[in-house]
Formats: sequence, structure tokens, C-alpha cells
Amino acid sequence: MRRKFRRNSNENGIDFTQVATLQYPAGTLNPPHIHPRAVELFIVVGGSLEVGFVDTTGKLYSQTLEFLDMIVFPKGLVHYQYNPSSNPPAMAGSVFGSANAGTASVPSTVFATDRR
Repeated sequence: MRRKFRRNSNENGIDFTQVATLQYPAGTLNPPHIHPRAVELFIVVGGSLEVGFVDTTGKLYSQTLEFLDMIVFPKGLVHYQYNPSSNPPAMAGSVFGSANAGTASVPSTVFATDRR
């Protein structure tokens, strides 16, 4: 579910204009993707989620977010969310810095673990 909000600049100069509410049952992966036109503020509002992103040098950063933890995914960086837990289901909210954030999926082959 996505809703548009009135533009409201904050002190960092980012206008958050779109929000999405997401549910993650056990074992759910939001596969690696990017938002080419927007910063994403991601907030866990129930359960816990493993999140990660790949920086511009190809280094993976990951951590587990708990209730009310948040992370900012910079515009154009590959990122993912995963709920490894069987109980409870996780819930999160995403707020985007553009009314037209765009989403581009990244093939899973990019993250192959048996690369030589």
C-alpha cells in the first residue's frame, strides 16, 4: 500500500513524499533491488528483520533491526530485507524521498556465493 504525502522539507533537505507499509512472514525475502530516484527511510514496527546494502565499492553491510530501529538506504544502492524468524511476522514502513522512487530488481546471480 502506498500513499502520497504533501511535500515537507526537513533540515537535511530531503522531501519524504511517499510511504509503503510492508509485512514479512517467516522466511520472506524482499530481494535485492534499488530505488534509482529516491532515498529510502526504512523503519521496523514489529518483529525483527535482517537488512543489508552494498556500497559503491561492492562491500556488503548487514545487520538485524528490531522494533523501531531504522536505516536509510541511499539513492541507487542495492539493498534487501529478510525475516529469518518464524515468529512473529515482521512489519516495516518505508518512506521515500520521491513520489516516483522507482524500483529496479537485481538478479540473484549478482550475489552468487560460489564465485571464483
